[in-house]
Amino acid sequence: MDTERLYGLLPAVYRGHDAAQGGALRALLAVIEAELLAVEDALDAQYANWFIETCADDVVGRIGELVGVHPRAGEAAGPGSHRTLVANAVARRRRKGVAAALEEVARDLSGWPVRVVEYYRLLAMTQHSQHPVAGRGATVDVRDRAALARHGGPFVSLATRPDVRRAATGRGRHNIANIALFVWRAESLPVGPAPAAPVAGHPGCFTFHPLGVDAPLVMPAAPAGAGRPGRYELPSRITRAALAEAPDRLVGAGRAIEIRVGGRTVEPAEIRAADLGAWAVRAGGVTVDPELGRLAFPRPAPAGCEVRYGYRVPAGIGGGPYPRPAVAGDATEVRTFHDDTVPAGDLTLDLEPGATLVLRAADGTRPAIRGGLRVSAPGGAALVVDGLLIGGRIVLSGEVRLTLRHVTVLAGVGAGDGGEHRVVADHSIVGPVELPAAAPGLRATDSVLDGSAGTGGNVRAVAVVTETAEVLRCTVLGEVRVGRLTAADSIFTGQVQARYQQSDSVRYSYLPPGSVTPPRYRCQPDLVLASPDAGDPGQAEHRVRPRFRDLVYGAPGYADLDPDCATEIRAGAESGAEMGAFAGRLSPQRDAALRSALDEYLPYGMEAVIIDVD
Repeated sequence: MDTERLYGLLPAVYRGHDAAQGGALRALLAVIEAELLAVEDALDAQYANWFIETCADDVVGRIGELVGVHPRAGEAAGPGSHRTLVANAVARRRRKGVAAALEEVARDLSGWPVRVVEYYRLLAMTQHSQHPVAGRGATVDVRDRAALARHGGPFVSLATRPDVRRAATGRGRHNIANIALFVWRAESLPVGPAPAAPVAGHPGCFTFHPLGVDAPLVMPAAPAGAGRPGRYELPSRITRAALAEAPDRLVGAGRAIEIRVGGRTVEPAEIRAADLGAWAVRAGGVTVDPELGRLAFPRPAPAGCEVRYGYRVPAGIGGGPYPRPAVAGDATEVRTFHDDTVPAGDLTLDLEPGATLVLRAADGTRPAIRGGLRVSAPGGAALVVDGLLIGGRIVLSGEVRLTLRHVTVLAGVGAGDGGEHRVVADHSIVGPVELPAAAPGLRATDSVLDGSAGTGGNVRAVAVVTETAEVLRCTVLGEVRVGRLTAADSIFTGQVQARYQQSDSVRYSYLPPGSVTPPRYRCQPDLVLASPDAGDPGQAEHRVRPRFRDLVYGAPGYADLDPDCATEIRAGAESGAEMGAFAGRLSPQRDAALRSALDEYLPYGMEAVIIDVD
């Protein structure tokens, strides 16, 4: 803080006399100036508080009260949501009842992309011959496959007869008073340019996903404030019909899909949309199946190609193009991988005693090791893996402290010996974890532990075998066999067998009947079965059993709770969020914020239904 301003205004003769006498005047003016600066700061803050864009956080609510905008439940889930709502309140109220205004409010409050469909505009009607309205007739062109494929979704264009059932029941849609809010709850993430994965036994055939799994391609999400988004600005799946209808809008440099061979970008005219489920290659162009994430070249086929595309995930879990945190200063060695430096086979690491090796993805990339990792540390060492996809299994030998951060390793983690290994998984997707009894064990947070290796197979597959496990905000797909268990806000789909039940605890989690655990607190289905209104125990247990959109890795809804899942699961975590790996996205709170927008911004007499877009 500069306290020399007042002293500098004095004539030099007085400053000279003051310096000769020990600087008492200088010290006095410094104290006075400190108070002056505090007053000036207060005045500046008071001026800034007149404006919603610059005011302090605790003033936002007061300005909101002046314009009649009050905080609602769940608004804290959206970043800066209440400030944004207050800032735009006057302009949006002037446009109240307009679809674009409702979309903006819903997007600001929930943080999700939203598309509003006014069904009264899509009702078939008898038109006046002198005032026809395009698209309001009842005739449907059955040859227009793209329009038929869009029917019932957020980009419907075909006229429909009225459906008089109420929208609130979830069954009625097309009626005069009905409005639909289509919501994309998943994140759309960009990838590439990255090498496509060649398919063994099929020359010229590739998958967009670097591990060779089927993963649908999606549109990139438009940035906020870019106007009302349309078909090509929302993170929808790219269908074969849409690709066939408008390849020039979807394929090419800077588009949703880019394919490069030998440094040349494949042109839209060369693209053929088709079903590649059986790898049936078509002649005369590059065949792309956006619904499976596959592509095939005609003969002669190239040895490799690069792709740029988008994929969708429920939240930032597993390997992905996320910002990377700074590397800890105690790291002995750091190896950074880019999409174009993908190791093709297994990677063997021999760690020096006491060393800390960091394998990390570069910012904005999602590189893959198509083989596995074999890690040896006879003298004890640490390995940190950040942001990678790993196709094979991680095998530990010696004494390894393994940290997985934003990592996907479907084949899981195991020990090649009886060493004392410690595994930490954070925001990761990990296959079966099997550690010896001597190992310190597993700590998993905000992760998916999948005993079926992401194939959606046997739910009774073993997901975790270890002596000690701490599971916080995780979805465990498979059985768990441990000595000691601590768990909270988690979902276990297979039975849990813990040998020690007198210590530790399991809180706010779902465990299948028959599980043997430490003491439980507010867990399901225990809580619902203990309710006097439970009714038939079998039916009550079945009602609260977790249901998922998909259990196959690569699907946009992998390990994500189904919208029809019981409220006891969708809002059963201690924070009021959903149980499981995606508790951190605060879906119930954002849902509440989204519904609050309907109370004020819906046109009078209209009824809204919220529809999740898969």
